[in-house]
Amino acid sequence: MHYILGMKTMSFLLFLVIALDLSASANHSDTLPGYEAKVSGEEIGYFSPMHEFAPTALLTRCNGISPIAWSAPTCRGTGDRVTYRLLMGHSTGTSGADRTFLFRLNGEELFRLVTPKGKKGPYALAGQGRDGSRYHFEHSAHDIHQDGFGWLHLEVPADLVRKEARFEVLGLDEGSRDWLMIFMYRPGFQMIAQPTALVTRKTGRRQLNLFIDNPFGTGAAARIRCDGLDTLLTLQAGYNKLGLAAWDPARTGMDTVRLEIAGGGSMDTAVTLHPMQHRVYHIIHHSHTDIGYSHLQPEVERLQDDNIATAIRWFQKEEGRPEVPFWHVESLWAVENFLRKATPEQERAFVEAVRSGHLVLSANFANLMTGLCREEELDWMLEYAGRLTEKYGFEFRNAMITDVPGITWAGLNAYVRAGIPYLCLGPNHIPTFPDKGDRVGNLLREQGDKAFYWKPDRESDRKLLVWTAAKGYSWFHGIPDAEREQAWEKRISEYGNELEASGYPWEIVRLHYTKKSDNGPVDTTLCRFVADWNNRFVTPELRISSVDRVFRELEERHGKEIPEKVGEISPYWEDGAYSTAAEEMGTRVLVQRTLQLEEHLRLSGQAEKYREERYALHRHLVLFHEHTWGSWCSISDPESDFTTRQWEIKRSFLDSARLDFERLALLSAFDPQPPLADTAGRIGLSDFEVDRETGGLRSILEQGANLLHGSSGYTLFQPIYRSGISPMKDHLAVVRGIREVEDSDLRRSVMVTLDLPSMPGATVTYTLWKKERRLTATYRIEKSAVREKESLHLAIPFAREPADVRYGSGDRLHELSEHQLPGSNRDFICVEQDLILRNGTGRSMHLRSAELCLYELGDMVDEEPVNGAKVWKREISGVDPVFAYVLNNYWHTNFKAWQEGTLEFSIECWFE
Repeated sequence: MHYILGMKTMSFLLFLVIALDLSASANHSDTLPGYEAKVSGEEIGYFSPMHEFAPTALLTRCNGISPIAWSAPTCRGTGDRVTYRLLMGHSTGTSGADRTFLFRLNGEELFRLVTPKGKKGPYALAGQGRDGSRYHFEHSAHDIHQDGFGWLHLEVPADLVRKEARFEVLGLDEGSRDWLMIFMYRPGFQMIAQPTALVTRKTGRRQLNLFIDNPFGTGAAARIRCDGLDTLLTLQAGYNKLGLAAWDPARTGMDTVRLEIAGGGSMDTAVTLHPMQHRVYHIIHHSHTDIGYSHLQPEVERLQDDNIATAIRWFQKEEGRPEVPFWHVESLWAVENFLRKATPEQERAFVEAVRSGHLVLSANFANLMTGLCREEELDWMLEYAGRLTEKYGFEFRNAMITDVPGITWAGLNAYVRAGIPYLCLGPNHIPTFPDKGDRVGNLLREQGDKAFYWKPDRESDRKLLVWTAAKGYSWFHGIPDAEREQAWEKRISEYGNELEASGYPWEIVRLHYTKKSDNGPVDTTLCRFVADWNNRFVTPELRISSVDRVFRELEERHGKEIPEKVGEISPYWEDGAYSTAAEEMGTRVLVQRTLQLEEHLRLSGQAEKYREERYALHRHLVLFHEHTWGSWCSISDPESDFTTRQWEIKRSFLDSARLDFERLALLSAFDPQPPLADTAGRIGLSDFEVDRETGGLRSILEQGANLLHGSSGYTLFQPIYRSGISPMKDHLAVVRGIREVEDSDLRRSVMVTLDLPSMPGATVTYTLWKKERRLTATYRIEKSAVREKESLHLAIPFAREPADVRYGSGDRLHELSEHQLPGSNRDFICVEQDLILRNGTGRSMHLRSAELCLYELGDMVDEEPVNGAKVWKREISGVDPVFAYVLNNYWHTNFKAWQEGTLEFSIECWFE
């Protein structure tokens, strides 16, 4: 113990000597801004102590391969030393150990900075390097993860930076994702003036929020003037946030905010005061359930168990107080886990909390990719809600879908069939992204803050109230507790101004609140925070609410104004499932076999006997189609234990479902038979011809006439491999051989062997089933692992321009031109079973695949980023050709970073 204390004392004395030495040498040192322009490296938008003035940083990690570099001003003074001042952050709360970062100046090593693990409270780091260089870091803030931020001072000999000042930082390869960031911040006299939508209770005036970057030091005297405000105050050095009562709430139009600093100059900013009305923000408090991604699945289960228990204690603590708490469990997967382990006392408390209305349950078992699912799967998604109703008498009036953008017709209809009146949509929301969310396309722009009654068809008297939150579930992520008041004021103010500018018609506003991050905790201080807010502001009012209450209030007050719609919001994320195409295809085939098994159990009277076995099978299939695509670092760190373990658990859902199926098939004596083909109305097919250059079909013949008339230059079912993202490059197959397999009265089969990148010796066997009047293309691919971005597609040319596109299942088909609601994905559609292309003559090509469900329209998905983000189609300009989507790995997070192994799938077509 004495030795440890002695070491700490020695470290402190060393730091003190260095700090004093830095201070003493400052007399001979010019101080310059440390950042001027980016040279290279990864950029990241993140929290900083300078907030709006420093929102973006250069990021390096401890992997040895992600350096960052930037230029700084050169020395033009006469001093022999230069001190550069930089805004820096580093992992400490999330660090696995102390980490080392190499700093270079103009290509030469300057020093090595070691960031500590688990550093709390104010702290400093100091050290020395080459040629008498020194560094001194002063911590000033923590983020929500307890990682540290502050100012880094680099003192170097002036002669080293008279011609060039190019800094570089590299995290040494320590097998870690721990990080250091340098903010792209240039200090200066800056001001942001924001007229808010807040009216203070004390003054009855509209609040002006000012954000000021003050380079003149603490104690600078300032005067702020605008119409209705003239005040003197003192600024602190650096970042300042001020809330000042300024305007009469009725004041609208233009005004000028003037800031004057004694001895430091002045600045004018023009502002616009929009008309404002009183609004009530209904806070929907919940935790977004990602079954994976940020945490391993067992850890997610523990977090959500804790959330339910904490919420119940919160209700008991706040009972009888003016602000009534509500907590939403958005996925019943968490409820099932909780009740499985609950004591009788915990179970009683849970049931009481649900019956009281304070603990609000969504009917969904998990957040699913509806575009991957058959309609029956979506019934399985709601199956556990039915079990809770049977056991406890719970009434489910809402379903919440968060993070996931878009929902299919079948997904919407599942809620109507189940008698659930309200669907609460909260897609992910990231304000810094061009579309305000991650891979959300035009959805938030078109559907945000809009409500409609969805109907299965125009004649139906059944309906579902659908309401999409413009700010989504993640809007309040990343806010440290110490900055909550300031952050909420700013964000709600900005939101209020947006609502006024857009003409939002209602007083009622729905506001999702998930604390900190995905799988975040219950905010047990929310009641007090809301009460304090309402004591400070007349408008807007905050109210802790529930989905059931706010939807019911909207319906009661504005139901007659809400339009009715038919169709779907074609979803966006389903292509992520084809990052592990073999497993997704296997799941789809197993779902179809399960539907056959279900029919056998129904007809044989065994359905109720094997109810629990059926539920286990359904549950595992649903969990494989849950929306979380692998770990957050699945691309950047694909072989880490965290990433590989996530995929092992995800894949285990499919493995378990296969075991469930085989066991149930054995118990129930299920003997599957291939379905009989319905050939009524089909055009007879007499032959086909393989194109020897592309490996696709040049023709399908009906009594000698070719039924294929595409003008794109592609042949039917021709495979196209795409490599890269920016730019994407197309690779066409090299045909190695064409072999006649069979030609009989029943069928003709031809096998084509071809090579594609990472898929040498792939085969496609074309089989014409003559009496069934259909043609199948069956692919077998041995895929080698490729980490570079890639995708595979099958071309489907049919006519110069089909008159229409229909898709769906059985006789429930949707017209593409009529059934895609605003905000839908226009890059590809999700096809439950059948895709029908009809040309101008009225002739139709029908397509069906057990394994494939995504079809691109007009051209293949283009992932090349523009200004750092994918650009989604706003409209569908043409649909010839269509492309069947086979696989990809181009997402920023996948189940796996590469695909390998055997891939087998078929697609069939027939004509009417």
